[in-house]
Amino acid sequence: MKSKILALSKNEEFKSLLKKKKISNKYVTIFFGKLPHKDNKSLNISFSVKKKLEMQLKEIKLKEG
Repeated sequence: MKSKILALSKNEEFKSLLKKKKISNKYVTIFFGKLPHKDNKSLNISFSVKKKLEMQLKEIKLKEG
């Protein structure tokens, strides 16, 4: 099965996705669900990373590059 990655095109799409199902741990929160005005075959997913982890990843990237 071939999958395409498409970005959410509007702020309203992201906000409506926040009201759907979510899974979270201490590092990341994943929001997912189907949006009514989008293709019903697609599952929309959004990742939200904690600020502390984001800063650590930036530091690691600076050290490597």
